[in-house]
Amino acid sequence: MRYFLIFVFCSLVYAESFKILGPRAIAMGGAQVACTKDSFAQYWNPAALGIGRDVDVEIPVAIQGEATGDILGSADRISQLIEEYDKISQAQEDGDYIGLTEINSFVKMLKEIDELNDPSKGVLIDASGGANFRISHLAFSVNNFTSIGVDPAVDTQNIRFDSATVSGTQSTSVKKLQNYQGIDLGKLIDDFVDSNPTIDDDPSDPDLLNARDTLLYGSDGAGGETGILEEITDTLGADFDESKYTLKDIANAIINAATDPNIVGSENVLTKDEVIDYVNQVEELKPTIEYILDSAVNGGAVSENQSNLTLRGTSIFEASLGYGMKFPNLLSPFPLINSILRGLYVGGNVKFMKGYVSYYKQNVFDEEAGGIDAVIDNYNEYYRESNALGLDMGVLLEKRPFGKRIRAGLVARNINSPKFDAPPESGSSQYKVRPQLRAGIAIWPFNWWVISSDIDLTENSTALPGYKSRYFGLGTEINILNRKWLNLALRAGLMKNIAEETSKLAYTAGFGLNILHLNIDLGAAMSTDKTEIEDETEIPASASASLMISFNF
Repeated sequence: MRYFLIFVFCSLVYAESFKILGPRAIAMGGAQVACTKDSFAQYWNPAALGIGRDVDVEIPVAIQGEATGDILGSADRISQLIEEYDKISQAQEDGDYIGLTEINSFVKMLKEIDELNDPSKGVLIDASGGANFRISHLAFSVNNFTSIGVDPAVDTQNIRFDSATVSGTQSTSVKKLQNYQGIDLGKLIDDFVDSNPTIDDDPSDPDLLNARDTLLYGSDGAGGETGILEEITDTLGADFDESKYTLKDIANAIINAATDPNIVGSENVLTKDEVIDYVNQVEELKPTIEYILDSAVNGGAVSENQSNLTLRGTSIFEASLGYGMKFPNLLSPFPLINSILRGLYVGGNVKFMKGYVSYYKQNVFDEEAGGIDAVIDNYNEYYRESNALGLDMGVLLEKRPFGKRIRAGLVARNINSPKFDAPPESGSSQYKVRPQLRAGIAIWPFNWWVISSDIDLTENSTALPGYKSRYFGLGTEINILNRKWLNLALRAGLMKNIAEETSKLAYTAGFGLNILHLNIDLGAAMSTDKTEIEDETEIPASASASLMISFNF
């Protein structure tokens, strides 16, 4: 499991998601394109630099973590099945039997493990920070944007436990499993036939008999397809003395033993309804895992297993020079055009970008590769460094109908598609930052209250190849004191990745405190989707936080 804790920069061959820069932005659901201010206007919409003549310095830091595709739920469900799976492993080593509970858990675990291969499942980590300066309509900033993705891949083909030769690079745990005695299903009858002489007889209850038939023959009944019991026993390398018992005897024993407290213990005994439910669960999952069972029988041994973690990511430094201005008043024969242009602002950024693109794949069974220390020591082998130029542009329209200020904005980032070198192991020699387009609208019902909303117009890729990003955000800010030298701003919002159905709504909140020229801002976001882990503790699927100290003059 230690390889699942490896934290290393890695690589991606697609564009990244639109980063939420600054605590005010996070607290307001990422809705800043139309209501951005201060030096952050350079990032969110450089056209807003044309409004006002502020002088300020802002130093933000932020971090975000997200477990995508219900991977935390999968991990939790697998952990709940580990105890039963350990019993199977022990039975394989000791030549013991397994019962209905272990069979049910094994099937459920195969399903959960297979679902880890869903390309949308993984872990995303984003971090940003830097320094932003503004003097009137001109702005300069140096910011870093780092994205990391951890993508699990489970080899469900090479999982057979047999006497295959074990490579010297395989872990001792794998070697141990390769030298097992094998599950002896007949031992269930041998050990308890004296205390329960009818253990291998047909169940007397008709419903339990039907459950036996489902386990033995499948849902089609006797004479139909191969039952799940035979496929599972083939996968696990389970066996029995065919001169003494038939598979039907084994199925009878498994069903009868499940309801006998003298065999499974009073704490593990199942009721008739539970036995039927367990068997039905196994049968219902059969179509989902059947290909895994077939692959396991025909595939290689655990020693050949290629399960791995792929780590991808980028760390890009942007040194940006931005300028915004009011669009010149042009004389047009069309009054409507003149009316629109009177509230139009335009702006842009030119950026020098230094990018670090990395890629690393760790086989979880390969101990020769070493742990996290070895990965860090060899970090230089897993990244490429290169430079590029980037270009951003923004437009902002401000109107005041009925005395209420309304803005609508549009920003295009990286419109020239900057390219960086990528490690050849990633499958591509270049990392291309694709253009991002984001629109926003904001209204000020009062001069101390703003409501804003943003939406990504482009669907962006992330550091997980199968997980897309396209955010909608809604936020508000209320300035309690609303004085130039003293103010307390309370912020709240919502944000949702509308590109992924599994991504849930996130609540956001924060505040800003202004005392004379000093500003302290804090923003945070938390997903409504939570997963229960040990000790009934619940954690959100995603969370982010940002802190900033700034000076305004």
